[in-house]
Amino acid sequence: MLQFILGKSGSGKTSKAVEILTKLRQSGDTKLLMLVPDQNSFETETAFLNSLGAGLCRDVKVFGFNRLCDYVFKKTGNIPHNVIDDGVRRIILSKALEQCQDNLSFFSSSKTRKSVLELMLHSLTEWKKDNITTDMINAVSDNIESEILKNKLCETSLVLEAYDAILSDTYIDPLDNLKRLNNILESSSLFDDYTIVVDSFSGFTYGQLEILSLLMRRAKAFYVTLNLDIECKDSDLFATTYRTYKLIRRTAKRGGILVNPDIILEGRVRSKHEEFSFLEKYALRINGEVYNKKTDNIETFIASDIYREAQYVARKIKSLVI
Repeated sequence: MLQFILGKSGSGKTSKAVEILTKLRQSGDTKLLMLVPDQNSFETETAFLNSLGAGLCRDVKVFGFNRLCDYVFKKTGNIPHNVIDDGVRRIILSKALEQCQDNLSFFSSSKTRKSVLELMLHSLTEWKKDNITTDMINAVSDNIESEILKNKLCETSLVLEAYDAILSDTYIDPLDNLKRLNNILESSSLFDDYTIVVDSFSGFTYGQLEILSLLMRRAKAFYVTLNLDIECKDSDLFATTYRTYKLIRRTAKRGGILVNPDIILEGRVRSKHEEFSFLEKYALRINGEVYNKKTDNIETFIASDIYREAQYVARKIKSLVI
């Protein structure tokens, strides 16, 4: 079962997600997982500590994708060894460039070696995020008419293929963690019959979506919170989250998963100030309105550059805190 929890910023989506898992834990369910961005883990764990206490909150797993990988690798006995970092990745990629030097024409100049290495590192990171393989790139390049673009793709693919070959002998790249996680979960029952909540994301990489799709098929219930005003779903303001919304729904239907009606949250939980609610409701909207009352909690400041803006904000924060 898939169900979305939708609402604008500050409408209480995270509070609703915590409430759902809190009630389940209080009723005796221990198969509970909350998936959040890594930087939100501590804040979310604190929310469960406050709602459940130190004893029960330990049964609610709060992971980002990185911690999820670590947890699954440890639980299934697949702890990686010889894991590389950014420095080692750069060295191995440089070695791959050297091995392919005789087969490169577009990227052959030694004068641009440093910039080529940076380009390859960027391409490697982006391809790994979205599970793009060199075979996919080669297939696409066959249909490209531009010789320059075709050569760029083919040579980039050649270098990254050499990189993977060097890597496979000895090292493990953390950029491959989601692919490894997906392969492990395919044959594991670790999260079968779990209630899973995905919170505070606006979008996902292809690799992350593959993990979510797999977890969705195994879970008893699967909730996704999104910062989305469904009435303004076609506006640029919510373009990213609406695209994510449609993609996850489509993935669920393709997998034969029941999609329950959305939970729509109205109002603002985070702030009680009327002017904030008004600003949030009408800012960047076509059907804007004028706020005619006095504003005590909002002020505008026009700075000549970003440094003066940062300086003003820092001074303002200091005056409010001290």
